[in-house]
Amino acid sequence: MPSLIAKSFLDPKGSVVASGQRLAEGVIKSLRETSGPVVIDLHDMPPVASSYFNVVFLAVAQALGADAIGRLHWQAPLPMIDKLIQRSRDAALARVAALR
Repeated sequence: MPSLIAKSFLDPKGSVVASGQRLAEGVIKSLRETSGPVVIDLHDMPPVASSYFNVVFLAVAQALGADAIGRLHWQAPLPMIDKLIQRSRDAALARVAALR
């Protein structure tokens, strides 16, 4: 199962959205290379806003379809980050469904 270290995709200028876009590109590439899940390790990441996760989820859904979001397995260091990820995931799925 492919694993990505999220901090290695951080934007050098510190943009949360650009960091999300960079991670999304890596996630999409990994999802295309495997039929199984992709693990995203968030340990040692600086604090990020929900927009970071929104960018990743929406980019994955646009590139590969909403079902691909379910193949993402996040390793978060804190339960509150898990909740933030879940809220962003749910919002992205709702947005994709509304566009259909």
